[in-house]
Amino acid sequence: GELVSEEQSPPERQTDAKEKMKAELCQFKPEVERLRILLYGPAGSGKSSFITSVANIFKGQPTSEALADAVCAGTSFTTKVRKSCTVSGNSEILPFVFNDVMGLEGEESKGVHPDDIINILKGHIKDNYEFQKHPLGDNGLYYNRSPSLSDKVHCLVCVLPADQISFIRDDVTKKMREIRERASIPQAVMVTKVDYACPVVKSDLSKIYHSMTIKEKECSNKLGVTMNYIFPVKNYHEEKDVVPEIDVLILDALLKTVHLANDFLNKDQKSLH
Repeated sequence: GELVSEEQSPPERQTDAKEKMKAELCQFKPEVERLRILLYGPAGSGKSSFITSVANIFKGQPTSEALADAVCAGTSFTTKVRKSCTVSGNSEILPFVFNDVMGLEGEESKGVHPDDIINILKGHIKDNYEFQKHPLGDNGLYYNRSPSLSDKVHCLVCVLPADQISFIRDDVTKKMREIRERASIPQAVMVTKVDYACPVVKSDLSKIYHSMTIKEKECSNKLGVTMNYIFPVKNYHEEKDVVPEIDVLILDALLKTVHLANDFLNKDQKSLH
């Protein structure tokens, strides 16, 4: 990146970095109209809060666009496949769209079924499909028989709470690994709730990369995702105002995810010709 003038104070540097990344995302032209990013993970991991936090950044003020997953909830808030388009302050549609699914509660009768996740990745499940105990068959009303490139998911993002990584149940980890191994698209991990996991980070967000290394390694071992695609972030939670440090972390993770998805799509399209 470009060197920033020494005269600038750290908050100004953060604001400059934030505006630069926002502009890059707004102007990004992907291989499809909008890159589709699927968020999945255990119940209460912060998937909906992450979407809300992204909306905050582009609207310039904290919003409650997607209701945040309750930290203490044992079951999932999101029972449907939801699509959430965030719009920038200039009314430009951003070059990505999120799909958000219910949590991966371990029991077979609860949580989203791995087969449903794989069908979402392939573009076979339409938005607003309500998850059932059994995966959607290929004759269901919400089954898309001939998905376009835009219907498919271009990056799979696992959202994990930093303070809970050590305690994620084995059956949930097993589900996550199964999905990861069956998915043939790029994958990243957003590690949320970093301020809950580490007192140092809670008092100084700039220490996040140093402080979160152990959590990231643990995450990498559990899921088999390489360290350079594991991003520590902090979602908006109780903040009344916009916080540049929070925005920079989220935008950095988002930009890398968007580039990861688009590079894959670019190579994939070239291999078809």
